[in-house]
Amino acid sequence: PTTTATTTTTTTTTTTTTTTATPTSTATSTTTVSTTSTTSSRTWTTSSTTLAPTSTTTTAPTPKAVIPATEATTASADKALPGNLHTTGATEPTVEPSLSRAPHHLEHTFFKDHSILDAAKFTSTTATSTTTTGTLYERVGRCFGDIGMAGHGGVSVVGALWNVPKGRAAEAETSIADGGVAPSLTARTYFADSCSPGVAYERERYTAFRLLGRTLNYSVDLSEAGCGCNAALYLVAMHQNAERSECFDYYCDAASVCGVSCTEVDLQEANRFAWHSTLHQAADQPGYSMGYGGGAASWSGPRQWSHEDYGPHDDACIDTRSPFQVSASFPVDGLGRLLAVRLRLLQARPGRPICGLSLELADYAGLPEIHHALREGMTLVTSYWRSDDMGWLDGEGLDRRGPCASEEDSCGSAPRFFGFSIGDSAT
Repeated sequence: PTTTATTTTTTTTTTTTTTTATPTSTATSTTTVSTTSTTSSRTWTTSSTTLAPTSTTTTAPTPKAVIPATEATTASADKALPGNLHTTGATEPTVEPSLSRAPHHLEHTFFKDHSILDAAKFTSTTATSTTTTGTLYERVGRCFGDIGMAGHGGVSVVGALWNVPKGRAAEAETSIADGGVAPSLTARTYFADSCSPGVAYERERYTAFRLLGRTLNYSVDLSEAGCGCNAALYLVAMHQNAERSECFDYYCDAASVCGVSCTEVDLQEANRFAWHSTLHQAADQPGYSMGYGGGAASWSGPRQWSHEDYGPHDDACIDTRSPFQVSASFPVDGLGRLLAVRLRLLQARPGRPICGLSLELADYAGLPEIHHALREGMTLVTSYWRSDDMGWLDGEGLDRRGPCASEEDSCGSAPRFFGFSIGDSAT
């Protein structure tokens, strides 16, 4: 009933020498990065019944950076959250180079020149913030409505007023219907325990999902998100962030978009041609990515999958012209320590067997920090944005195997995230 084909990428080592010059100084550095081999699986399951994640037993590798048992079993919260939240201008911890970090990030300048939400130039309304406290209007939250989440209960969807400190978020309402969220272009939303119209943003209201040993399930429709578009669903440590941020809503992420950095788990940054899942320590903007797509003339993005696996066509395992299901699991060992973040995409189409793609993000030096953030609880965020410099996500890359030769500016209607649920995860 089940046939599995496994593709393994081989180990490569790349040495890059970069020389950076400024009007006053010149610095030369040599960096050697080794890309570890990873395995992804494509599974077909013959079934005529409802779509559900198939159970796959795998042996997860032990993370290189071991989480102390006392850390994993401590019941009390770490109020100071060391190494988890950092404000711009503060001294940030040194991040040791991870051997699992892909070499394409070394020459990737997008994060140096743009915010990760490079939406300010594409908004219809622009405004400039001149104070650190913000006006009353700048600080009042937007309430889009409530949705249900099986295994958790109801959550409120809160909208950001600002995408970046000087760039307003979408004025259009984010659609909340049939248990789903459809963020309009340049919108960003947060899942919260409650939302009150006319009341200032309160970090304590943001839902702190504790997902260690559990699985988050959802479905997504990316059929209108073309090259140059990014439909993102991710987890950040907002509930614990005491800094209001330059966007006045306590937003934080690994790119410090609104002036505060924190641990981030990107379940997806995707369009109908490309998919990235990425782990970020608070001080690690590029992070550790897997999936398919991206690159430039001198580097290539992750290639665990290919155009034959994921894309808008009949022969793809995941045909992105139709919705599909995503499961994000956070398995732990016998001591409660995070083993990996596992992603599984599943799709059933009429007259075809269920087909699935999988990723396992395990070999990351920052896994202990991811464990810590998940234990304390992370907030679920959706966003939808576009950029002329989205090649890092969907470009052809050095190997010419990426999906998009250019950013076509075809973002279409909003993506839709729906069918949310939380269940138990295998250890």
